[in-house]
Amino acid sequence: MAGFFSGCIDDTAGASSGGNGDAEGALLVVATDYGSTQLSWVDPDKMTVANAGFLHSGTVVSASGSALSGDVVPGSEARSDGRFPVLDRAQSVLTWVGGGAPTQWPLSDGFQANPQDVWRHGDEVIVVRAQPDPTPTASLLSGGDDILILSATGTATARIALGDEATLKDAMAFPGRGVRSGSKIWLPLASFAKDFSAIGPGRVVEVDLDTRKVSRRSAIAELDNCTTLRRGGSGLIGTCSGWFQAKPADQISRSGIYRLDPNSGAVQVIVKGSAVGGVIGFPVVQDGDKRGWFVRLGTLAPTKAPDEVWRYDPTGKSPPTLVWRGSRPFAIGGLWYDSINNRLWVSDAHDKDGDIVILDVSGAGTKLLKHLSLDALPAVHFAFRGKL
Repeated sequence: MAGFFSGCIDDTAGASSGGNGDAEGALLVVATDYGSTQLSWVDPDKMTVANAGFLHSGTVVSASGSALSGDVVPGSEARSDGRFPVLDRAQSVLTWVGGGAPTQWPLSDGFQANPQDVWRHGDEVIVVRAQPDPTPTASLLSGGDDILILSATGTATARIALGDEATLKDAMAFPGRGVRSGSKIWLPLASFAKDFSAIGPGRVVEVDLDTRKVSRRSAIAELDNCTTLRRGGSGLIGTCSGWFQAKPADQISRSGIYRLDPNSGAVQVIVKGSAVGGVIGFPVVQDGDKRGWFVRLGTLAPTKAPDEVWRYDPTGKSPPTLVWRGSRPFAIGGLWYDSINNRLWVSDAHDKDGDIVILDVSGAGTKLLKHLSLDALPAVHFAFRGKL
């Protein structure tokens, strides 16, 4: 694993762009069946595919590089030159795409670090790694369950250990996808036992990237499995999906959406799974302080029910309402809100009319605008790179 460095593209399966993958101001779509992965750029204004399959599991970064596995997620923040981070969680590799041939950086010295997110801090690159090294060494690429700090060229320079922040004794903190504000990062912690046999209550930590220390902690005592945090108007908004090994009723009651005030660190649970009769999934997006959307996970038993998209009131005063029903259970993997065009993008892996569903949410209701298909692997994750 430590041998994966920058290289040139050898597109053995014929990616349409020869590995460049550039599309100004585009939406990155990660399509995967969890065996293979394909990356595409989509034009959100035109609602068209700009560059399909520019990098995929049949494309390798030659000589010392790595083809994408089936467990790939986008990072949160592009570099100043527009190059966007993509994390291979199975192989612990960071791939930069857009604006030239992809390049890769190793994120471990051989163990599965399960990287979750990427931001920048000045000239540094900040990577969250969820799982610890079972046989740690003195290498900075060892460790895990931490924040790994890399130079602008990909050399590991420091790490901020988070294991002691777990809310369960002798457990992993298991940090997830968070939010950066200046030199601070807010990170949700799932707090799993090292063998995943137990889980602690939710917690969010604020990490100061200048001092390299945890500067604040906020408890989410009512909820479990808190792995996602996003900007939401004047606050931060996060989801907790409960423990998947718990009894169904217990998982539902321990899943929910919370709001975190970054000034005071105060947490308010605004929607619980019991309000929608099911488990609240990982994706969440919000339109300022006016409204937001989340996924209620479907069920296979005792009756089969599809995933659903619900709208919620960020103040918690009004009950959530159903706005879209997916194709089947465990099919909706991602949400993205296009604030410019007032559109909600939903990835539905099994929709027969197209695995990207685009909804007009400009009015009081919700209207289907378009189904979009990549004609390959099903779309799962969205990430907007932003205008260059």
